[in-house]
Amino acid sequence: MDKNEVKKNIWDYIGAIGTGLQGFSAPMLGDYQWGQKQQQLEAERQKFVQEQANQAAINRFLDGGMGIGQGVGITGGTIDLKTGETKLSMGLTPGAKSKQEVKTQVAKDAMGRVQKLQELIPVLDQFQGYMKAIPTGTGIEGRFQGLSMAASSPLQTNPFVATAMTQLDALRPQIARGFGDVGNLSKPEQENAKKFIPQVADNAETRSLKGLGGLTFIRNKITNAMDKSGLADDPDYLGVLNELDKRISSQFADALKLGIDGKQLSTFLGGANVKSSDIPMTKEIATILLQQSNGDKEKARKIAKDMGLKF
Repeated sequence: MDKNEVKKNIWDYIGAIGTGLQGFSAPMLGDYQWGQKQQQLEAERQKFVQEQANQAAINRFLDGGMGIGQGVGITGGTIDLKTGETKLSMGLTPGAKSKQEVKTQVAKDAMGRVQKLQELIPVLDQFQGYMKAIPTGTGIEGRFQGLSMAASSPLQTNPFVATAMTQLDALRPQIARGFGDVGNLSKPEQENAKKFIPQVADNAETRSLKGLGGLTFIRNKITNAMDKSGLADDPDYLGVLNELDKRISSQFADALKLGIDGKQLSTFLGGANVKSSDIPMTKEIATILLQQSNGDKEKARKIAKDMGLKF
């Protein structure tokens, strides 16, 4: 039973006693004294009811119009049965305390994912470095070249490629786990995330798009988590996000260099809920657009605008 309900019952009980004893006690106390006692009890009852009404109004104000139990409220108290004096203690109600604990845990989990992302970025850089060291080409010829490189590893006809592939194989599980930790992914989702990890047998375009897809995928996961936790303005998070965006810009530039259509790239990014306007316009991207526009700055700006980039 609620504490307030207990107090209400106490007053009802006192009132019942008074009514029941009226015929017996009134002659002993005298009509005047008995009337005073009844008035005192009724005054204390009304005082208690008014205090409860006032507290309910305060709670609704503090909770933005919501019911008691959502914010600050009565958390305890005592009542003197002789005088009717009530002493109440205020604080977070159980419901509000529970919500606060949930919010704290959500924020803690979100910041833990930011830390995991911070640890994942150097691993992605290392992986990308080894991938660039293994030659490949564009189109169907690049695919055959990639397959040839992959086949040469067991034979070790090219020791450098064989060593690089050994390093790549060691990094793949770390990246998959990193995707899982940062994105809070289930096992099936982790398996799907592995598809974003470039393969040696891929041609240059596919490697580039997979790399871009993986980065934007993880960016979407971390931004959603931080938005929900209310920590979207946290400086540590923004610093890590900035580092991630630099790598997304680099991958975007690599894709443009390979001749991948800019509008298609923007659409591709949209699939991961990443706007092209979120990608930092780097000197590398600007240079590529100018080259593709034969040095015409106005044309380069139009291309950037069509892709949704900030120029």
